Amino acid sequence: MNKYCIKERFAFNLMIVSDTKGVCITSSPGEDWEAGTYRTYLPLYRYLDGENSRQAKIDATLSTFMMMQTDTFLCEDCAQTVTTCLTLPKAAYDNPPQPKDGRLFVYEAPTSNFYLMAFSGYPTKKHMGKMAAKFMTILDEESVEYTKDMFFATGYDDFAANNYTEIALMKGKPDDSITPEMWEKIAGAGNTEKEETNTEAEDDLDILPASRVQDVPSGCQGRECPVFKIVRTFDGFVERATKKAKYACMNTVSGCDYESASLKAVYRLMDYLGGQNSEGITMETPSPVVTWNDLTNLEMGDSCGKKYKTCVILPEMHQDNPPTPTNDEVYVYNSRGPHVYVMPFGGYATDDKIEQLARTFQDRLDAAGVPYKTKYFKVVVYDGPQKAERYNEMWFAKPRNDEDEDVKFDVDTSTYKSATVPAVTFMWDRKCKSSDCPTCPECPDFQVIKSFNNFDERLTPQGTWVDKKFLGCSSKQGPPEMLPLFRYMTGTNTGRVSMERTSPVMTVLWQKDNSKFGCDKDFHVAFWVPEEHDQGNPPYPIEEDVTLYKTQGYTAYVRSFMGPKPNDSDLIQMTKSFMSALDGAGLKYKPDWIKLLEYDGPEVEPEKRLNELWMVKKEE
Repeated sequence: MNKYCIKERFAFNLMIVSDTKGVCITSSPGEDWEAGTYRTYLPLYRYLDGENSRQAKIDATLSTFMMMQTDTFLCEDCAQTVTTCLTLPKAAYDNPPQPKDGRLFVYEAPTSNFYLMAFSGYPTKKHMGKMAAKFMTILDEESVEYTKDMFFATGYDDFAANNYTEIALMKGKPDDSITPEMWEKIAGAGNTEKEETNTEAEDDLDILPASRVQDVPSGCQGRECPVFKIVRTFDGFVERATKKAKYACMNTVSGCDYESASLKAVYRLMDYLGGQNSEGITMETPSPVVTWNDLTNLEMGDSCGKKYKTCVILPEMHQDNPPTPTNDEVYVYNSRGPHVYVMPFGGYATDDKIEQLARTFQDRLDAAGVPYKTKYFKVVVYDGPQKAERYNEMWFAKPRNDEDEDVKFDVDTSTYKSATVPAVTFMWDRKCKSSDCPTCPECPDFQVIKSFNNFDERLTPQGTWVDKKFLGCSSKQGPPEMLPLFRYMTGTNTGRVSMERTSPVMTVLWQKDNSKFGCDKDFHVAFWVPEEHDQGNPPYPIEEDVTLYKTQGYTAYVRSFMGPKPNDSDLIQMTKSFMSALDGAGLKYKPDWIKLLEYDGPEVEPEKRLNELWMVKKEE
């Protein structure tokens, strides 16, 4: 994590950003913005996954940043290039491995001063261009000197939840922090002349065995998904029934390729889920993204008249009465729940790859002698581009008249089931610093008083939490709200001291907001202050809305579970289940709020993450 230090406050911040290293790639001049953004992510994440000079796997970090030349980016008709970078972790700073892909390069930036302004929403070209122009106008009105040749944009969320972006302009006149050689790479000079060598053979379709198809795909863990049921298995694919449901969709009638059509549609659909609807409500982000591809697209080569339809299922709680989209491009689609033939594949879904996959799948269907619709096929993507070990599916629909009747859906992927999130007692101490795990982060010294069936009674110690209060839409919000806490821990405090990472991260939610719609829910998110810095006088936060909370210790009932952070509907069900268990045991607790503790970061596989649900004991 880079160290930030806030120097001044206007309608923006002046910040010192410490030396940064990232692995970068520059898009081809004039390439479609959304398609170029999607394509540049693929080789970057392959680099982190081991496609580098040392075949080393490198942990992904919180931030992705882009560098853009101002004059061409703000010009709608100009052929711009964009350099996209993944920030490398500190452990890789001293001697980062070199990329094998000739299009990638390692970018090194020294400590610099930046003017920074944050905005919400997705980083589309139109949105970022508008915000960059607005920011430059503000800086000009403040009569501050800044470098106008280039601006930076940094995102902190994953592909499906990106709602916080920062735009940065370098303070002062251009200096030598970016060398002429680096300017050449950023400008894209020479990139179009390079042969774009694919180090992972993209000709390899990475078709997975049919046994990988499940009623509950791994990408559905922690997110709402369509309800599936496998009804028949063939050689290389399966037949699956899907339950009828409503979807939010967008059509693309003149697309140039799958990547740009899908990404543009995803941004519009996420806007709808994020509040651009008749009720102004925020809905959970579901999985997967399903894109209809017209079969005629396979014969159109590089032309831009291809037809697509991209959809995501609506959360269960909005199935009966979904809000109306305010964007005319988005609409609600009623799926009758067709039977589909499913062929799984790994890697990234790119235009060339899905064309070959579709032809291969058709050959398998023909060889099996099964009937299928020949108007379209579907590409089904469960993972964002940051995930290396990927799982996708291709679907061909079965004709309605050939479908079996009365399929019983005995697995529900749309709501929380206790069997899929098993309780795990006494695992927290394995995630904390000890003689058995000296590299683990420091945790509060919890003491188990008594164990019950699937939960325990625990005493918390005296100590200090650094806390950020915010109004939010969902309990799954995280990275933007946690940034001030990260900055506190890395030096933005009165002592200018940097502290080691601690665990767990605590989110506090008031029960009165649990089923509430909208984005005015009260949340607190907090980090534990290390004992070394909590000797009676811990350093105070500098940023507003960040406070220190000193606790004298209290007793809580704790239920542990493995898996990704639960979405809102899952959390409601889990809380009800926990409260029922406490009531059944005759225990008294404070029902006004719940606490969700997370011990693992994004570097840990979702199914291996440890979480806890806390209800504070009501003392007599």
